[in-house]
Amino acid sequence: MNTNTFTEKGLYRFSNGKVWLMDGGYVEGTVWVSLDVLAKGVDPLLDAISEAATGSIVGLMNIKWRIVGPDVVFFSGNFDQSCMEENEMPVLMDMNDVSALKEMLKAQYHLSEEEARHAVENRELILADLMLGECVNQLSNGRLISGPAYPSTCNYISVSIDGWELATLSDDDFSQDPALACGALLGAARGPIVETIGG
Repeated sequence: MNTNTFTEKGLYRFSNGKVWLMDGGYVEGTVWVSLDVLAKGVDPLLDAISEAATGSIVGLMNIKWRIVGPDVVFFSGNFDQSCMEENEMPVLMDMNDVSALKEMLKAQYHLSEEEARHAVENRELILADLMLGECVNQLSNGRLISGPAYPSTCNYISVSIDGWELATLSDDDFSQDPALACGALLGAARGPIVETIGG
């Protein structure tokens, strides 16, 4: 039996390759699961969320969830190590292992090379809390668009997912090349088309 309580706040790599910020065993994030399982009841959905997040249907307890979009679910819960084997335990990641982190984020969130590069270059933001005074808009693909809220001057717009900043465009970007900035913002907000498995 593993006695690690996962009290150290940090990025943990799970046995299924997913990387989550965990603090005292608490984890939250976005997963893609087939919502067809809801036809069988809530329990199959909770199992699917746990398996998508941790690699095991018994990996999470006290799961809270909300549907963000088609087959996109935002979840929170506590990692449950009581039924996990030693080789299923999450491992604290070295945030300076840029190459490994970039590849994991690309796979987990279906990121482009540019989005993964930007996320890794700004990885310190994952440990920070959301800035107060930001206006945050949830998109149906799990991504967020955020920027300073009125009456503050909106001098940037960011696109992120689960705290990972994927793109940021400043007011300078929009004044220098508005068409390019608009295209970059829309492209980052759209993200990829993700197919889910299961149901």
